[in-house]
Amino acid sequence: MKISELLLEIGDKPYQLKPRWNSDGAGTYFSKSLVLPNSKGFEITINREDEYALVNFYVDRSQRLTGGGDAVAIFSTVINELQDFVRKYRPPLLVFTGAYDDPSRTKLYDRLANRLVTTPAFSGYKNITEYEDVWPEDLIYRLDDIQDVSGQKLYVLASPGYLKKNVYQV
Repeated sequence: MKISELLLEIGDKPYQLKPRWNSDGAGTYFSKSLVLPNSKGFEITINREDEYALVNFYVDRSQRLTGGGDAVAIFSTVINELQDFVRKYRPPLLVFTGAYDDPSRTKLYDRLANRLVTTPAFSGYKNITEYEDVWPEDLIYRLDDIQDVSGQKLYVLASPGYLKKNVYQV
């Protein structure tokens, strides 16, 4: 399946995860997981620091495309769960990364970010790798404290209020 075909189907038939997010109790780490029909594990994790939430998701503890044939369901699930998280916890910034050494994944993430920005919670999307000067100076350093972001394309989805207060228009 081509990426463009996959993206038309995203949102269809997501896997159903439990309605509650597992949390560390301090409101800084959240996760949801399940075992996929192919017996691989699937997990979404969100590290929340002040105004941003750093998102990662894994299939069988890997962030690489698996070629397992369930990419539509995986990405549909990611979109649904991120929308659920945003509704419940309202982070001003939602951040995720894609490795530059995996062009098919970054292309998919470009489209995923554009799809997510159509939700009412977000009004702006920027690849901060290309527009670092418009984001708070310490954002990249704070992300790097949680995970190594070198060699990563960084994506930020911002709430409308955050954009008006904190980001220069590009």
